[in-house]
Parts: sequence; C-alpha cells; structure tokens
Amino acid sequence: PTVTFRPTSLPSNNPRSRPSLVPTSSIQPTWSFGAGATEEGDATFYLMADGGSNRNFWTDKLGGLNKSTHKFMVHLGSATRVIDYCDSIAYYRTESSLSVSPVPVYSIPGNNDWAECANPTSAWQYYESHMMGLDIKYWNATVDYDVKRQVDRPENFAFLYKKVVFIGLHMVTNSDANETMARLEDNLEWVASNVEKYWNNIDAIFVMGYSRLLAEENAPFYDAMVTKKQTEWNDKLLVYARRASDSGMIRNVGGVENFLELKVGNEWPIMDVRVRTGGDGMAKLDYRDVMAVDDDDDGDDDDGEAA
Repeated sequence: PTVTFRPTSLPSNNPRSRPSLVPTSSIQPTWSFGAGATEEGDATFYLMADGGSNRNFWTDKLGGLNKSTHKFMVHLGSATRVIDYCDSIAYYRTESSLSVSPVPVYSIPGNNDWAECANPTSAWQYYESHMMGLDIKYWNATVDYDVKRQVDRPENFAFLYKKVVFIGLHMVTNSDANETMARLEDNLEWVASNVEKYWNNIDAIFVMGYSRLLAEENAPFYDAMVTKKQTEWNDKLLVYARRASDSGMIRNVGGVENFLELKVGNEWPIMDVRVRTGGDGMAKLDYRDVMAVDDDDDGDDDDGEAA
C-alpha cells in the first residue's frame, strides 16, 4: 500500500495502518557513494549500548579506541541510565563522553531516552539536542561513506561501506500502540528503500535497533524481515544488532539461514565488530569484546563468528 501519511519525529497519537511487507517510499534523499562504499574487504567498527552518562568512566574508555582500522561507532540506545531519571544533564554528559571517541559516533534511541521517561516529549527534545547529529558536530565528514538520514525521521540513518549497507532504526518498547505502528512503518520503508537503492553493490545488510527483534510489538517488522530474507534477500547476509544484557548471537533467526541477531551487551566492554565481504560465499560476521583487542592484533581470534 502507498504511504499516505506524513510521520513526525515526535511521538504521535494518530492511528496508522499496519506496516506492509513492501512499503513504498515518498520523499527520499539522493543516494551517492563514498570512496570505500563499493570496495570489498573488512568493515570494522564498534557497537555500544546503555552507556555514557558516567563521564569520568566513559571518556577514559572511549578515548583509547582504535582509529587506525575502525571507521565508526554506533550507540544502540539508552544514552541515559534509569538512575538519571531522564535529566537533561545526563544527555549532555553522554554527548560529552562520546565526543572523545577517535572515530565518528552515530546514535539511535533506546527505551531510557524517551519512551520510559516521565515526560516523553521533553526527553525526546533532550535526545534530539544532545544525541542526534553527533557525527557532524564532532568529526569531519568521512570520505569513505556517505551518510543519509530519513527525511521525516532523521534519527534513522544509513550508509554503504565495504559493500555492507548499515541502517540505524528507532526501535523502542512503547506502550502507545499507534506510535509504535507508525514508527515500524517508517522503519520498514527506510530499510527497503536503502536495500533497493544499493542492491547492486551490497553483500550484507546490517540493521541496528534497540529493542528485541522478537518482541511482541515488533512482530510486523520481524515478519517483514523474515519474508524479505527468504525471497528477495536470500543471497545476502542479514544482521539485526540490538542492545542486550549480555553479548552473543542468535543464528538462523526464524529458521532462515544467514539471518543473524547480534546481541550487544550493555555498558562496558563494548563490542568490536567486523563484517568481511568479497571472496567466495556469503559475507562473514565476527565480533568480540573491545577490551580483548590489542592495537597490533589482526582480529583473527574472535569470540564469535558466523559465515
């Protein structure tokens, strides 16, 4: 079905239709490529969740990340802790902590960022002010990939690097069923449009969100991803990375081969990730705790891997 509404970035009470498996796009940015977008090889980067507002701790940890091989980091949500009570200063502290990273940082919202706050509207404004657009606020524009943001939902982003399309989504647990349904529709549209535009240049689809893929409220999104992987995307590696209490990986999600759910443990240590493209067969995903990484390590002794 054609999308007839115009979504907003703030939570809405307006009812929307059920997400479709083949969303149609409306206004979209121009797709372009960075210098490293279509090169085969290793895409190495960091993932973290539920951290940042303890500034003394995080500036020490993040300041020592490896910038010689890693290109970016993504914060998967809940930039503020439960004990921060969604205070505006907590968002500022997390922004300050992330700003010391030697690689650009991108962020997507988590439950503690607005959905579970006493005043979700104010909390969302704090999040927009301090957590969105970090990559252009603190780091020079990269030439290796070109970042796009969804026009009507700019917290969602995407870029192509090393033949992997990276897609960040607003995936939170929210009691407002209408808002959740509208947001899932936008997310499906954003994933489908980016995969379509980059299709001839991708070996892997790497989707990132905060909440569990198998959460009840995410059923329409989960069903759509399973269907896509079984049909149109069957020759691509599909990964959904999300926040979890402990790091790990669920293989063959929904019984579908090469559909992986990557669980990123909250707080420290953060996760060091590599997606390898090129060569024979399917793209390969490796991951490990960043605390186990030495600057001179070639990254071959990984804690977890999937072909």
